[in-house]
Formats: sequence, C-alpha cells, structure tokens
Amino acid sequence: MLEPLCHRSRRVAFTLIELLVVIAIIAILAGLLLPSLARAKEKAKQIQCLGQLRQVGMAMRMFANEHRDKFPSHVDPKDGGALTRPNAWEHFLSLSNELVMPQLLICPSDRERTRAVDFSANPGGFAHTTNRNKALSYFVGTHAYVDKSQTLVAGDRHITNGIGQLQSCGPAQLSFGATPFPPAQLAGVRWTGKLHRYSGNIVLADGRVIQPSQKTLQKHLVRSLTGGDPSNINHILVP
Repeated sequence: MLEPLCHRSRRVAFTLIELLVVIAIIAILAGLLLPSLARAKEKAKQIQCLGQLRQVGMAMRMFANEHRDKFPSHVDPKDGGALTRPNAWEHFLSLSNELVMPQLLICPSDRERTRAVDFSANPGGFAHTTNRNKALSYFVGTHAYVDKSQTLVAGDRHITNGIGQLQSCGPAQLSFGATPFPPAQLAGVRWTGKLHRYSGNIVLADGRVIQPSQKTLQKHLVRSLTGGDPSNINHILVP
C-alpha cells in the first residue's frame, strides 16, 4: 500500500540566496586565512634561509682558520682567496671546499636566482658564465674580521644603502664595485621588499646569525674598523 503523498519525506534544497550566502562566507574566510598562511610560509622560508647563512658563517670561519684568521676577501687569490675580486660570487667560490654544495647560496624566497649543481665552471656549475652572481642570493662583507665579532660576513642581498652608489674598498683592495655604508648616511640603509617582507638575515664574524628589522639594521653596520678603510666606511659586495 502506498504511503500518502503528504506523509512522504521532502528533500530540502538550498535556495539561490542561501547558496550565494554560503559562497560569500567561504570567500570571506579564505580572504582572512590566506594572508596568514602566506606569512607563515614566508616565515618558514626565512628560517630556512637563516639556517643556510649559519652554514655560510661556519664555512667562513673554517676558511679563516686555515688562512691566518682571514676571510676570503682579505686572502690573495693564489692562496685560495678573493682579494681584489669585485664580484660577490668569486668570494663564495673560495668556500667551495667548506660548503661543498652551492645550493646553500640560494635563499628559498629568492625567485630571481637559479641553483647551481656544483662549484665547477661546467654548464650548470656555480662558476659557469650563465650562473655566478645569478646563482647567489647573499652579499659578502669586505670588512669582516675574525677578531671583530660584529662585522658583517654575509647576508641577504636585498639590502640598500639608499644612495645607490658604488665605491672602492681598501681592505679588500677593490678599485670599484663595493656598496658603501657612509657613517653620515646610514639613515638610508634598509631592506627592500624583494625578500622576507622588508626584513632579512645577516651572519656576523663570530658565526651568529641575526634578523635585524628596518629599525635595528643600521646599528649592526660597524662604523669604525681599525686597519680598515681609510674613511672608516663599511662595504659589501651585492650579487
């Protein structure tokens, strides 16, 4: 016997308005959550970058231990260093024995650089003409000294002095190409927006890695270095 029509269960369906409301709620939640997820992902990349720079700092210290407490920028090329060499990649090439893998020289947030497979001059290698600075995310400090713990050894490349000029550098015997940080013009020093959302990582001569903000970046630039540049101007080489 058939059940009366009025007693049959009715299927409940969304009306068009209810469907639009649900879609709107989902869109609002996505708009709230996605930026947070993006920030968390970027923070994870910066932490990974920090770890890589810590390994760079260790490699620099190992190099210095084998070269009379001098970093590559102060060691003659015939002895394995990069003294007089104006390109950042040449200074990191000096660390090939200590780093082993050039992949550590690419920041995870850097989409403009390509990882090299090794340190050779072969195609795909770090020293090949198609790579070099294009396979490097980090600047190198040319005023770094083992006995001066606060001096800059290396750091994220998205740093600017605010004046856009290049100079010579006495300690590294560079005739041109170094980015200067004149003591009287440090107010213009900042991180750009290319990497890490206007913050960055720096490894110091004692091996520590710091994450100075825009406000604290300036105080980490050493203004007076005994035996350094005659004008006491700190310099770096940016790839």
